[in-house]
Amino acid sequence: MAFVLHDAGETRALMPVMSKLDMAGVDYVVLAESTAKGLLLHDPHRVPSAAEMARAEQNAPRLAAWMKQQWNRALHASLCVTGLSSDFQKRWADFFRQNGRRVVGYYDGFGFRLNRENNPVSGFQASLTDLITPTADSAEHFKRQGFGHIPVSALGQPTLESIPAAMNQSNPSLLTQQLVLTPGKPTILFVGQYGADYEQAFALFCQTAAQLPNANLLVSLHPKANGEFETRMIQQFGLQGKIQILPKELATEQALLVADMVLTNTSTMATQAFLQGEKVIFVGPKKADLYEPLQARGLAPRCLTPESLVTAVHHAMQVEQATLPSQSQLYSLLGIPHAATERITAYLLSLLPPKQANPISSETL
Repeated sequence: MAFVLHDAGETRALMPVMSKLDMAGVDYVVLAESTAKGLLLHDPHRVPSAAEMARAEQNAPRLAAWMKQQWNRALHASLCVTGLSSDFQKRWADFFRQNGRRVVGYYDGFGFRLNRENNPVSGFQASLTDLITPTADSAEHFKRQGFGHIPVSALGQPTLESIPAAMNQSNPSLLTQQLVLTPGKPTILFVGQYGADYEQAFALFCQTAAQLPNANLLVSLHPKANGEFETRMIQQFGLQGKIQILPKELATEQALLVADMVLTNTSTMATQAFLQGEKVIFVGPKKADLYEPLQARGLAPRCLTPESLVTAVHHAMQVEQATLPSQSQLYSLLGIPHAATERITAYLLSLLPPKQANPISSETL
C-alpha cells in the first residue's frame, strides 16, 4: 500500500489510520511532499526524495540501498491512497491507475466548492477507483459532481478522534499559567492559516481586537507559516501585548483546552473546534461557491466587518455552554460518522489483494 500526501489536513487525518495498519502488520510506504514531508520527515515509511537518494549514494551506500528498496516497494504497491490537493498526487494516482491498481482518494475537508470547475477534486475523476469523504454532505455532493461511477463513502474524519487525545495531554491550569492568561477573562483563539482570504480575515481580527479589551487573544500558526505576517499585522495595529502568537510547538488542538471561543476562516478547523464544544465564529470573506456545513445549518455566523465581529463575539459570550447540543447530536446533525479511524482502516484492508500484486513498470510515471 502507498499513501501519497501533500498538505497538513490529509496527513494528520490519515496518520491514525497508518498507525492502525502498523498494528495490523500491513506493509505500506508514504510518498510525501510539501507540508506532509515536514510532518513525516523521520517516519520510517516515508520514501526518500531523488535528492536524498543522490546524497546517500555519494556518502552512505548502505542507506542508499535501503532507499532503493523503499522506492521499489512504492512502485509495486497494490493499493494507492491519495489526498486530492496537488499535481504530485495526481501524477501518482494516474501512474497507479494506468497500471491497473486500486486508487482510493481521501477528501479530508468538511467544506467543499460547489462549482465543479473550482474544485481541485474534479481533476481526479478519471484517476480514482474509490473516494472517501468525512461527511454525508460531501459524499452526496461528489456523487453528483461526476464521481457517481465509483464507490463514494462517507467514513468520517480521524482528526476528530485525535483532538481529545491531544487536549488530554495538557493541563489547562498549567497552560493558563504558561501563556500568562488573565483569569476571569474569556480566551479567544484565532486559528491561523495562509493565503489571501486568511490575510483579510486576520486583518479584520486585528481591527476588532482593540474593541475586545476584556478577553485574552491568542493566535495559533499554520504549519506552513512562520508568524512573520501575523507579527507584522499586530505591530501595524499597535497590538503588541494584546494579541499573543502561540509557539509552534503548542498544537492548536492543545490550545483549544483554554479557549472559550474559536475564530477562523476555514471550515475544517471550525468544524473540529465546534465538535469539541467550542463556540465558533467565521471571520472574513469566503469563496462564493464554498459550502460550509456549520453555516448551512445556522450553527456559526460569518462576520465581514469589525462591527459585526464585535457583536457576534459578545453574543457568543452570553451563550451558556449547557444550552449547546451534545457532541453525539452534533455528529448526527453534521452527518459525520463516528469511529472514522476504524472505518477507514477496515475499508482499506478490504481492498488489499490476498497475495502480492504483479510487478509494474515505472516507465509510465
